[in-house]
Amino acid sequence: MLRFTLITTILALPFCALAQDTTLHHKLRNLGSELYFHIGGEVANFPGINGSLRQAGPYRMPALFVEGGFGLAIRYRQFLLGVDEGLLGGSNPSIAATGFYDRFYLSTNLIHIGNCILSPQLGYLYRILTVRIPKFTGATNFEDALNTGANSLQLNHVSDLLDVGVELKIKGAKPNQVLPVVRAGYRYGLEDAQWTVSNSTVTDGPRDRGSNVYMELLLGFGY
Repeated sequence: MLRFTLITTILALPFCALAQDTTLHHKLRNLGSELYFHIGGEVANFPGINGSLRQAGPYRMPALFVEGGFGLAIRYRQFLLGVDEGLLGGSNPSIAATGFYDRFYLSTNLIHIGNCILSPQLGYLYRILTVRIPKFTGATNFEDALNTGANSLQLNHVSDLLDVGVELKIKGAKPNQVLPVVRAGYRYGLEDAQWTVSNSTVTDGPRDRGSNVYMELLLGFGY
């Protein structure tokens, strides 16, 4: 229910502003877009799964994840409705973690400081994280390896996060042109989502919110 409310609010606000213009000419004149690629990192904490991993052996979740992807935002006047698609990954000597996310956000270009624009953003992020833990099979030859249990364990974590951030943009040489530069923020897990085990009916996995802080470099343009 909370996920539905956040997405509905983010999608509805720009259309409320659009309805204020009475003619098609005014609507089209106030429309614009921003297209960009982003690469950066996030620092996350998973105390729930780390507690279980420490009991099982010398395992611990990566604290730093590298992420990258692309995004598109539609602008109406000084308000933007955007979507990001991204991949992320992190590893340490004991664990490798990968994932992807979808991010929907509402933003504004109202704050101008000299040649710069500070664009606060409020968004919703849906993330799927997969963790692979290597396990020793004890097999002494190839045939034994085929007949023993899997030599790795796959864990999955699906989470909904509230994303609060700010983006720095530079005004371009042309009217209404902007160049996204950097974005940073905080993502808060909306609930303690449970870890699950692939190909298993286990239902007592630990829980984590997956909250994190992040920073991304942006390469793109907008009008």
